[in-house]
Amino acid sequence: MTQRGFLSKAYDFKAVADYDTGPIAEVSTQEATDAVEVARKFIAAVRHVLMPPPTRDDSAAQL
Repeated sequence: MTQRGFLSKAYDFKAVADYDTGPIAEVSTQEATDAVEVARKFIAAVRHVLMPPPTRDDSAAQL
């Protein structure tokens, strides 16, 4: 699963969890694991875009 298709697939997982029943509504352990990993990467990418780069003052404050 790529980041490009992540939101669509994540919505499908949500729909299965909320509404679907029966054997066709199963999400495998591997699918769930893969979705969590892609979610982590997606959040990191969004955080990178939204967070301003550290300034010199920010870097010195962390020491």
